[in-house]
Amino acid sequence: MMKTAVFRALWIGVGIIGCLTASAADSQRIVRWRSADPAADLPEDLREPEGRTRWDLTRLTLSDKVWIRETELVRGHGTRVDTSPDGALSAQTVVLTDPLEGDAVERWWMPDRAPELLDALRTHRSRLRETFGSGENNDIEVSTRRAGLGWVHLPAGPRQAILQQVRIDRIGAGPGATARDGYRWIDPRAGVVAEVWGTRATGGSGRLEIDEIAIVESVELGVTGLRVYSDQVVAPFFSSVNYGWNRNLTQSSTITVDSVAPGPQSTIWDLACSPHPTSGACQVHAWDFSGNNPTNFPGMPEWGTTTTPVNAAETCNWNQCGFSLPGVTLGREDLSFEADPPTRRSTLNVTEAEQRAGDVTIWMRAVARNEGVNGSLGSGESRICYSGGGRTEVPLFRFSNPDGSDWYMDLGDSWSHTPFQCENNIFNHVCPNSCSTFCPFWIKACMSYSGTQGSSVVNEGVVTLPSGHTFEVLVIRSVAEFCTYGGSSCLFNLASVRTVNYLWQAPLLGTITRLQSVQNASSTQDYTVLAETDFKFGLFPPRTISVTGATTNSLSITWDPGLDTHRIIGYRVYWDTDSGADSPYAFSSVNHPGQISIVGTAATLTGLAPSTSYFLTVTAISDYTDPATDVTTTYESLVYPIQVGANPNPIPAEVQAMTAACIPTEEVPKTMVGRRVGSGSEFCWTQVTDICAQGYRILGANNPSAAANFSVVVSDTGNTNCATFDSPFTYYLVISHSSAGTGPWGHYGQ
Repeated sequence: MMKTAVFRALWIGVGIIGCLTASAADSQRIVRWRSADPAADLPEDLREPEGRTRWDLTRLTLSDKVWIRETELVRGHGTRVDTSPDGALSAQTVVLTDPLEGDAVERWWMPDRAPELLDALRTHRSRLRETFGSGENNDIEVSTRRAGLGWVHLPAGPRQAILQQVRIDRIGAGPGATARDGYRWIDPRAGVVAEVWGTRATGGSGRLEIDEIAIVESVELGVTGLRVYSDQVVAPFFSSVNYGWNRNLTQSSTITVDSVAPGPQSTIWDLACSPHPTSGACQVHAWDFSGNNPTNFPGMPEWGTTTTPVNAAETCNWNQCGFSLPGVTLGREDLSFEADPPTRRSTLNVTEAEQRAGDVTIWMRAVARNEGVNGSLGSGESRICYSGGGRTEVPLFRFSNPDGSDWYMDLGDSWSHTPFQCENNIFNHVCPNSCSTFCPFWIKACMSYSGTQGSSVVNEGVVTLPSGHTFEVLVIRSVAEFCTYGGSSCLFNLASVRTVNYLWQAPLLGTITRLQSVQNASSTQDYTVLAETDFKFGLFPPRTISVTGATTNSLSITWDPGLDTHRIIGYRVYWDTDSGADSPYAFSSVNHPGQISIVGTAATLTGLAPSTSYFLTVTAISDYTDPATDVTTTYESLVYPIQVGANPNPIPAEVQAMTAACIPTEEVPKTMVGRRVGSGSEFCWTQVTDICAQGYRILGANNPSAAANFSVVVSDTGNTNCATFDSPFTYYLVISHSSAGTGPWGHYGQ
C-alpha cells in the first residue's frame, strides 16, 4: 500500500445534485483564548501527548476570563497584541523580529503556514528577538519538531491537529526569560489551538510537569478555507466501499442535527453559512450525527456504496441513454444490499469527468433509481437521462478554482445549467424495459420551479459520524427542481419535483452524510421531513492509535476501531523508519507477517532495531459482495486522511515511537590524533558497528592509572568519527554510548 494512497467515494442520485472563517489576509489572525488550571486533575492526553493520534481535552475546566490575541505579520517581523474584552487584561504588545528577515516569525506565530510541519524527522531551530511595549527584550532560540498527527477534541469542538514539541530558551530582561518546554496542537488551517508549558519530568520521555495551559475558544480571523480537489471525489473501480445507515420515515419524520454553533437543532434549515459579527465570514460549525445508529433506532436499513464499470452484469440499463457512453463511471448505491429483491433498492449513477478550459466538471450522464422496483414516479424505477438527444447537460460537481495544475471547490462556489427546455429526460421503466401508463416524462421550468439541477457550497466544518469518526467537510446544498409532463407539448403538469440534498463532502472520502428531502419539498431550506438519509460509518481506519510499550527490539500499539465495527473483518498494520507522508511503508502485516502479532485491536511488532524511531499506522479490512454480480471483493480503508492547509496530498495519522536503547558492547578501535586545527587537535577513531551506539564521548587525563583520573572533554560527538578540541591532557579515551549507558573504553597514549 502506498502511504499517500488516494481513497475517493461519491454519492450520486436523482435530485443530487463547511463553516470555518474564510481566508483572511495572510498577515492577520484574531483568536479568542481561555486558560485552564494546571493544578487540576489533567488528562494523560495533555500531560503525555506523544504516541497518540487522538487527544481528548474536552473535560478541561476553562477560566471565565477570555483574552484576544491579534497577530499581524510583515516580512521579517510581527506584532502581537493581547487584550481581554472585559478589561481584565491590559493590552500587552510584543514585537517579534527575525534578524535574517526570513520566515522564522511566521513559522513561530503562524506555524500552520509552514510546509516543513510535514517533516517528521527534522528538528527546526530559529533565533528571534522579542521586544515588549515597556522596551524590554529577550533573545530567544526556538526548537520544534513534529511529534504526532490526528484530532484534538477541545471544549469548543474537535479539530484536526499536528502535535508539535517545543523548546524555548530565552535570554534577556523581558518577561519569561527562561527555558521552557511545551507542546502545541496546530490546526493545519487555523494555527495553534491548544498549548501546554512546563518542565520536563525526570520520570519519563515526553512527559511534562505542566504549569501553564491555554485553549482556543474560537478563531475569529485568519483561517484558511477547506478545499476539495477534483481528483478527491470519484474513486477508481472496486477501490473503496462505503457503509451507511438510512434512518427513514418509519423511524422518525425528523433528523436531529447537533451543532456546536449555533446550537442544537431539529431542522436543517440553518445549515447554510451565516455572517460572522466581526469578520463577515462563517462561524465554525460541527455536526454530530453519532446518535443516528441502530442502537438508538433499531431496524435501520443499510447502504453499501461502490464504484464499478458500466456493464450488463452491474445493471440492465447498461445500454440505455447515458449508460453506454465511453469513459463513464458507474456509482452503485445499494440499500438493504444483503436482502433479495424486492426489498433491496439500488440507485445507479453514471458520471463523466471533463477537463475544460476554465474548470473541471463532473457531469451527471444518467441515473436509475430503484432499479427493478415497480411503482409510480418517485417510488418505482425511474430512469433519468441527462445526455444525448439534445438534452441539457447537468453538472454534478464543478471545480472552478485553479491551484497550479489542480482544481478545487470551496465555500461559496455554486454551479448549475441553463433551464431544461421541455426535454424527454425521465422514463418510468422497470428493468429490463417495461413501463406503465406514463412511460416517458418531459421536464422543464414552471411557476417557481427553476427547471435546473444546481448546487452551492453553503458551509464548512467538522462532522462526527455514527462510528464516532470525525472529518472535515464542505456542506453542499443540491437542488433539482422542475415540473414533469406526459407529452412533448408540456401543457399539463403531472407532478412537480423539488428534491433537496445536503451533502457533507470530505476530501478523499466523498459524501459521508446525506440528507434528502421528499420529492417535492416546500422549500430548499426550511423543511424537516426527510425521505432518505445516509449516515456513513465506514469503511474507516481506527479513529485513534496509541503506543503502549517499547523494548529494545519491539513496539506495542493498540487502537480504537470506532463505535460501529460490524463490517470490519480485520486490520492491517504498516510501519517504517520514515513518515507515511514521504514514501511507501516498507513493512506491513501482509508482507512481513512474521514480525507482527495482531490480537483483536492490539499488535506487537518484533525484530526492530534498538534506539530507532518508527512510524506506524493501521487500516481496517472488509469483504463486500456486489449484490448485482455476487462477486466478493476485499476492501481496505484509507489511512486516516489529514489534509494540511491547501496541500491536496493527505498524510496518514500515524504514531511515532522509539524502541528502547541498549548498551553498546563493542570497544572503539584505532583512535589517533590527526592534524592541528587552530589551537586544538583533531582527534579521530574508527566507528563501531554496534547497533546500540548512538554517539561517542571523549575523556582525558594526565595520569591513566585509574578511571577516576579521567574527565569528560567532549560529552557527545554525535554519530561521527572525529572531533576537534583543545585540552591539556596527555591521555585520552573514547567510548561509545547510548541513552541506556556507555560501552567499553578505547584508548590513546597508553
